[in-house]
Amino acid sequence: MRKIFLIFLISFCFTSTAVWGAGSIFDSRNLRQHLSPTINQPIAYVNVTFVDTVIALISHTYSPLNEKISNMTTFINIDLDYHPKDHLEGYEKYYMILLYAHDAGHMASLKRALVENRKRRIILENSW
Repeated sequence: MRKIFLIFLISFCFTSTAVWGAGSIFDSRNLRQHLSPTINQPIAYVNVTFVDTVIALISHTYSPLNEKISNMTTFINIDLDYHPKDHLEGYEKYYMILLYAHDAGHMASLKRALVENRKRRIILENSW
């Protein structure tokens, strides 16, 4: 019963227009206003709701697993001419993660995941 409720809650949070509506922090307009698009820029204080906190907590918990599985199935081939060290600008402190990028698309995916995870942590940081 708990598993069914959890699946329902997750699916509701990620598909409901009530949650993702215009007032939500997860609305793309609000994200652009409050959260920086790059990893190193400072981010202003964000006022978050309880629903935003629950979504960020669930996403922060399960998104890395989803990303890992997605990257393992999407980026199978390794481009031997690709050098990840040349594409670390602005992400130097994450070099241990990014050095394993197989190609430019994989690097972009890893960087996007880092930025999204940082946004989730900021939402959780500003939760009540």
